[in-house]
Amino acid sequence: MVPCKDLTRDLVSSGFLKTLAGEKVLVLQTPMIIKFSEEACNQILSRYDPVHEAGGVILATPTIENRNRILLVNKVVFLENLSTTPERSFFRPDTKSDIRKACKDNSSKDKRLYIPMFFHSHPTIRLDYMRNINNLMSAFTPLETSEADQKFSLGLQIPLNGNKFLVPNALIARSKIAEQYTIIGFYGGGITPTDFKEYCAKLTGKTIEKIFGALYSWIKEDPNRIYIAILLGLLFAIPIIYFHRQAIPIIIVLILILLGSQIISIASQATDGLSNYLAIVKKEGTIIRIPSI
Repeated sequence: MVPCKDLTRDLVSSGFLKTLAGEKVLVLQTPMIIKFSEEACNQILSRYDPVHEAGGVILATPTIENRNRILLVNKVVFLENLSTTPERSFFRPDTKSDIRKACKDNSSKDKRLYIPMFFHSHPTIRLDYMRNINNLMSAFTPLETSEADQKFSLGLQIPLNGNKFLVPNALIARSKIAEQYTIIGFYGGGITPTDFKEYCAKLTGKTIEKIFGALYSWIKEDPNRIYIAILLGLLFAIPIIYFHRQAIPIIIVLILILLGSQIISIASQATDGLSNYLAIVKKEGTIIRIPSI
């Protein structure tokens, strides 16, 4: 494990940072792995506010392991939310200065180099607030970046020895439907997309492919099982034919669960060890593998 000691010299030469073409802006180099320690995960889980937005700075130590770029996260600094509507937004008068100060103060205190990443959270989407289809869909896809989030992530640059560093952003969210799961996803910062829709759509496609693949394998083992599948299909179809109006809400919920749920897709990607931008925060630690862009 090789620690890096200077943010602009050693990190550029070791391949952690690169300069965007034609600009004096430094960004993290991909692919890379972000490892959240048990302590960092417990900080996130214990400080998550289900009612109000929270925010702060994720501090990561850059190292090299087996020729892989690793960001080790052992510390999370929470900042006070000064918004007048904390249930809908996170606000600080000068977020860039807050990020620089948190990084500088903790680097000096802990005598180690930190790379800062900004984060904020969204309150838990509650079932009793779901009075329209948009809220229902949001409950199945809690990790959604607003236009304001996306714009902010593209302009979050802090000074760094004559250059500027484009700070990565992270979003933390939870849904009442799967309240035991807290999800964290990275966006922007020149290393990830500014929203998760396209990526989650790909994950959903893989999940559906797995379902049909498992069904095909199950039938292939015993061709007679196709009659069981047909029977189950008829049991599902008959209520729709004869009681279609009453069945419509059930159909909508089933489709939303299958096509809209990030929880199923994210859990699946974790077991497959896929490159990803998001993951479920686990008490024992969490790993996110940012792919090349």
